[in-house]
Parts: sequence; structure tokens; C-alpha cells
Amino acid sequence: MHYGPSITLFGTTDNYNTEQTKRLHIDFTKEAYHATNHKDKLPQMTTWLCQCEKVQQHVALVRSHQEPDQQHGPSVKIIGPPQPSAQSLKMTQHPSIKAVSFEDLHELYGAVQFQDALGEFIACINYPGASGNALHACATNTLIPFCSVPVFHKVKFTSNNIKPVEIVDVIHVQPEQKDTCGHIIPP
Repeated sequence: MHYGPSITLFGTTDNYNTEQTKRLHIDFTKEAYHATNHKDKLPQMTTWLCQCEKVQQHVALVRSHQEPDQQHGPSVKIIGPPQPSAQSLKMTQHPSIKAVSFEDLHELYGAVQFQDALGEFIACINYPGASGNALHACATNTLIPFCSVPVFHKVKFTSNNIKPVEIVDVIHVQPEQKDTCGHIIPP
């Protein structure tokens, strides 16, 4: 829909040059192809390009946090021990998988001794002032009346102290999978 108004505004399309974007496409295609094992090229090239884009976004984010604010001059950094900040979890309303057994958590996700860790967590919540030995005894005697839990594949931690709310950290989880060649991708 933008071609008509653009031609009316700027003139015929022979005045445009697509060489720059064409060259960029060629460069990305060649680099992505060389990063593959030359079998099942398209999925590997797509994955490689996505990973490169994520790395570039992460580098930009790190740089934006390291560079001082240009409008307000250099930022003042407080020196001292790190202070814990109030954080909240941000997750989707529905889990990625509704019910994953404790056994599958161990086998597919690599969550070793999940049931023991859950028992310790419940004991810490129920007995916040208890000593280490008392917590261990309570955790050992904690009855967990279910054998599966919902799993969220992406969880974000947001800071409550910073306005507007800022994402502080993100957890991505994936179960063990097989790629197109049948090789196992670990959790």
C-alpha cells in the first residue's frame, strides 16, 4: 500500500538503490551457510541467524547499561556491597506443559532431586526460623500429595524498585530433544 504514495512523493522507482540490502543478504547467507555442517542447511542457517541476532541484542543491552546516560551526564554508581532488591516473577497465565511427573523432570529437564528440593522449599516456607538440621528433618518428613507439576518454559524476574518496571533476569527451560538428524539436544 505504500508504493503508490511513495512513487507520487519521490518519483519513479528507478531512483532507488537496493544494492546495500542485497549485499547484506548475501553476506548473511554466506556466513550462515559456512556455520552449518552443509546438511539440513536451512534450519541450521535460520538457527544461526537467530542466535547471532540474540547475541547482538544482548551486547546492545549490556552496552546500554554500561554507558552513562547522555542526557543527564555520567551516572553515579553507589560503591559498596550489593543490596538485595525486591523482585517479582512474570510468567504466562498458562504453563507451557500442564503436568510433568517428577521422574520426567529428572529425565527430560535434568532437574536432579526435584522432589527433595521441593520438600526443603516447603519446609523453609512453613518453618522460616528453624535451624538447618530442623529444616532438613522437616523436609524429609514433608508429604507431597502430588506427583507432577506444571512447567513454565520461560520465567522473567522484574525489579520492583525501578520505575518503570525493568526485567532483571530471564530463565529459559527446554526439555531434552532430538534434532532433525536424531542427535540428542540436552535440556
